[in-house]
Amino acid sequence: VSRGCYLREMSSLDRSHLALAIGMLVAGSVNTIAYKVADWQSARGVYIDCPSWKGGSKTTKECPFHHPFIQVLAMFLGECCCGLAYLSLRCSGKLPPRKPFSPFIFLLPALCDMCGTSLMLLGLLLTFTSNYQMLRGSVVLFTGIVSRVFLKRYLTRAHWLGMIFVLAGTAIVGLDSVVHPETSASASNPALGNMLIVLAQVVVAGQMVIEEKFVTGQDVHPLQAVGLEGMWGSIVLSLVLIGMYYLPGLKGLSETHQHLEDPIDAFLQLRYNGVLLA
Repeated sequence: VSRGCYLREMSSLDRSHLALAIGMLVAGSVNTIAYKVADWQSARGVYIDCPSWKGGSKTTKECPFHHPFIQVLAMFLGECCCGLAYLSLRCSGKLPPRKPFSPFIFLLPALCDMCGTSLMLLGLLLTFTSNYQMLRGSVVLFTGIVSRVFLKRYLTRAHWLGMIFVLAGTAIVGLDSVVHPETSASASNPALGNMLIVLAQVVVAGQMVIEEKFVTGQDVHPLQAVGLEGMWGSIVLSLVLIGMYYLPGLKGLSETHQHLEDPIDAFLQLRYNGVLLA
């Protein structure tokens, strides 16, 4: 009887893991498409001349929406909504009290999330959507290495074999942009974009290890964890955006030479484009 219960429990666990994996795959694909669709949008902003590195004073044209850092801020604000949902459940008495912990344990993971997602969206702005989606899988390789080095996790031969396959796939995708350097309106510099995406996976791997080191074992509800990370990310990135507005732009990554990021232009474009606002 106990063996039968055990097998049923494992079967149920396998089905839940499979459903979770499929859900993550579908959600990740939809997320990538949404980001790229946003990059394709155009709307009125604060500039007359839309081509990069040419600024103006008043809006007369629709210009491309090239604001990856604003997209990251939108992600963090969405995570804050999870925190509001958690507070709603707590206030309604549907969740039991939890042990106290320091909310600052989510500050470092939020910084890693901010840097990693910013690099990924900069890369997506420069490369093809398919490259972006495939190169994101390299996070498995870097997470395995970082967890082995810093957490002393034991990796089986199957783990190492899988990481070798991931490395091979990542190398093939990356070299394709070098051997066949094709560009288009939606991918102005695929080689640089691919490098930024792979670099972002190193940061994400560090984030995962940090969360496992400092957050695992704490009595934190998942909605609360996401909400706190979103709160810290929103606060820090909002301050960073102020500095970016006064820093000179980078060719190929910024809309103009005047600003590394222009939140004013981004919010005006959101106002005039319903797709972006959605």
